[in-house]
Amino acid sequence: TPQPQTYADSLRQAFRPPVFLVTYRDENSPVLPLSRQLSRQARVWVAPLWDNMCAGRTDDLAVDDPDGNWGWLLKQGASILCTDRPTQLIRYLKARGRRNLAASRQSLHRTN
Repeated sequence: TPQPQTYADSLRQAFRPPVFLVTYRDENSPVLPLSRQLSRQARVWVAPLWDNMCAGRTDDLAVDDPDGNWGWLLKQGASILCTDRPTQLIRYLKARGRRNLAASRQSLHRTN
């Protein structure tokens, strides 16, 4: 999307979505600051399955360095991670106090 901020603003006004799917090819993507901003109003979904969707912070790399990959994605505003490694991700999130299913369900029903 050439103008990610404009696009996200138009979606928020028209639909008020509870979740945004974001992708970023690298750490210089204009989507990164937008992702952090969106996370204050909605859930942010990131898929660390392929390099070009998550600035190279993939599940495969997270096996050896979860903080440098999944942790980095969380710091960028991600609150939903689509993963090929659910057991390892759940273990990681629990160890950091970031897996709270009741709060997750409640946040999906909040109004903006």
